[in-house]
Formats: sequence, C-alpha cells, structure tokens
Amino acid sequence: MNKLEKPWFRSKKFLALAMLATMTTGLICAAILTRVNPDVLQSMVTILGGGTAASAGGFIGAQGYVDSKVRPLLIQSEEIVEEEIIEKPES
Repeated sequence: MNKLEKPWFRSKKFLALAMLATMTTGLICAAILTRVNPDVLQSMVTILGGGTAASAGGFIGAQGYVDSKVRPLLIQSEEIVEEEIIEKPES
C-alpha cells in the first residue's frame, strides 16, 4: 500500500458512518427501553434507518469514486528508478 493511501476504515467518511449507525442503534434501543408509543418507534426506525442507509450508500459511492480517480493517477505518477550496482575495485 502506498504511503499516500490509507485503509478504508481509517477514512473520515467511514468514521462518520460508524458514529451514525451507533447513534441510531442507541436511539432506537432507548426508545424501546422507555416504552415509547409503537407508532413513534415505527417512525424512528423508518427515518433513522433510511438516513443510515442513505449515508452508507453515499459512503460506498464516494469511496468508489475517489478510488477510481485517485488510484490511476497515483499509478501514472509513480516513477521506477533503476538502481545501479557499483562494485568496489579490489585494491
């Protein structure tokens, strides 16, 4: 892996998505534990689940777009420098 590339799980987009999924799960669990009205709970699951799914789709799409544009440019910009082997003359 190039020093410019980092793993997908260290990107800011992934961290934001992980936080969103964690907060969504926490809110729904809190609503279940506090015995919220089932209609409100259904609305929470629909809205929060849809928002998380849209964010996940955006993350995957954005990561794929960046990878498709950045990696070919990195490959083109890499220069292979041949190393010369110099033998020391024996004295």
